[in-house]
Amino acid sequence: RGPVTKIATQAGFTLFTIVIALLSLFFFLRDGASLSEPARSVLGLPKSAWDRLLKRLHDTVHAVFVGTVLVAIVQGSIIGFTYAFLN
Repeated sequence: RGPVTKIATQAGFTLFTIVIALLSLFFFLRDGASLSEPARSVLGLPKSAWDRLLKRLHDTVHAVFVGTVLVAIVQGSIIGFTYAFLN
């Protein structure tokens, strides 16, 4: 296999992964509330444990998102100040 074949294969796999991710995101956003109860019953968790799990998941996703944005702002600021200082 040549390098062009490897690149084409990887590009196809990446495109396939993006399509699957976007389709999953669409259906989870559209039907997420109605999927909660069947998922809880499959897992066999009591309602209180399920609610705690969802709350913790929400808090974790929110913290990761906010942390990522804040780190990007800090890194951008440091790079900007450094560039302005050295220029």
